[in-house]
Amino acid sequence: GSVSSDWTDAGNWTPSGAPISTSNVIIPDEVTTANDPTFPASTTINTLNIQSGGILNGGTSTVVTIAGSENFMTVNGTFNAGTSKVIITNALASVYSDINFYDWEIAEGCTLAVNANINVRITGTFTSLGHAQAIGGFTFVYDGGNQNIAVPSQVNKRYFNVTFKGTGTKTM
Repeated sequence: GSVSSDWTDAGNWTPSGAPISTSNVIIPDEVTTANDPTFPASTTINTLNIQSGGILNGGTSTVVTIAGSENFMTVNGTFNAGTSKVIITNALASVYSDINFYDWEIAEGCTLAVNANINVRITGTFTSLGHAQAIGGFTFVYDGGNQNIAVPSQVNKRYFNVTFKGTGTKTM
């Protein structure tokens, strides 16, 4: 942000004003941003684009709802997930870049299309109330301590590749 790392400080954003549920948020490279923003306790946005060199901090126990569809979250920079939870709510969401999450939820009624050669890394909990669909070969990486592994939809929308890393027990 221009003034601080406070997501809700209007002075951190161009144009001036904290993001709202219809905002397509862009986090520019750190050279043009004096402070790396941190998600507030709870927020809803439309899409998120972390540009090359940009840094966004997930915060501690924050809940972020992303309501957009096409390429709802692009990460060409760094997303420090912290212990945040990201919830996807659009019925036709898609993702085209590697993403790291602590807790991640695909809401009921959503179908998430994950494109080829994408790595989705979960260090906390993955909850799929909707469906994750592989458009091509993507890898789901469970990379935390003790983790419960989500069982994908029973109808042709299963994991393409899954990798287990980290310490602890993985339970399916």
